[in-house]
Amino acid sequence: MKTLIAQVLLPVMLLLPTISHAQFRDVPPKYEYSSAIYSLQDDGIVQGYPDGNFMPWQIINRAEFTKILMEATGTE
Repeated sequence: MKTLIAQVLLPVMLLLPTISHAQFRDVPPKYEYSSAIYSLQDDGIVQGYPDGNFMPWQIINRAEFTKILMEATGTE
């Protein structure tokens, strides 16, 4: 049974990061940092803005930086 679960779940789990995130309208697939941005989104560290943009060129403030740091390190 464990082997069957591993054979079924492993391929699905490997596909999840590629299908779990929504595309940001302002982060095209060929953008230099798109894989890093979507990796952080998949890990729940960044979400982007409600309008569907990420705004990768925008400078973040201290509060946004602190939130990202806390999410990345798992601190509350």
